Amino acid sequence: MSFEFRCGVGLGEFVMGRVRGGSEVIVVSPWLSPEVARELVELSRRARVTVITTNDAENQSHMKALNELYTVERVPTKQAEELVRKRKNAIMYIIVGVALMLFLAPLLALISIAGVGVAVGIGLALFIIGAIEYAESVVYKARAYETRVYPRVSELVVLDRNATKLHAKLIVLPSEGVVGIGSANLTSSGLQSNVECWVWLSSPETVKEAMNFVDRLLKQPKQDLSSMAMPEAAKNELANLASAWISAWYTTEPTRKRRKRKTHKRLN
Repeated sequence: MSFEFRCGVGLGEFVMGRVRGGSEVIVVSPWLSPEVARELVELSRRARVTVITTNDAENQSHMKALNELYTVERVPTKQAEELVRKRKNAIMYIIVGVALMLFLAPLLALISIAGVGVAVGIGLALFIIGAIEYAESVVYKARAYETRVYPRVSELVVLDRNATKLHAKLIVLPSEGVVGIGSANLTSSGLQSNVECWVWLSSPETVKEAMNFVDRLLKQPKQDLSSMAMPEAAKNELANLASAWISAWYTTEPTRKRRKRKTHKRLN
């Protein structure tokens, strides 16, 4: 068995330099930094990269790193097509209803007074039906899409920290027959500013034992990635709704008049 061993500050190149040259990389670390996560995503374009980490929500830097490791997409469901059809029909009802009330009713007034009431009644009914259907299509829009999460590395495994108290720091390069183990988390502080130790071991037996450990980790309770992405998606949706409400409020006539009066007072 051969090995390379170092202790000290700034082990980043000693650790990540070997990782960058791997054709298959398995990373086990309870915490990651966004910078390391982005480097692993870039590496996965030309190598198979597996990341095993935790869902430690108390570590904000780690949560930002997790966000770098997956993408979230909203995919339309079958219900989306029905909502699109319903919205088109609603718009048609509204347009026809307005046309009956504003254009056909005056025209019928020249011919028959009774016809005016019929046109206005039908137009109003169509307008109300269209408004209700349009409102329903807006309310149920969220149900027409499902959230899908796609890892940006070859495989992303997020262990439930409540079930598995992962503290191991391990890198396996199976194709090269090398295993790295040490005290450093794959974070900026662990690789750059902390005093850490790391050793690279070249041995088929060590690789086999490390892969057995990885297999055991893969059988542990995992965090569903879509459940991690949902709070962020909900937060963005609420932010968009709040922004739209504020924008609508500040563009209303009473608000503009109040702002105009305040501006006039300041000028005087």
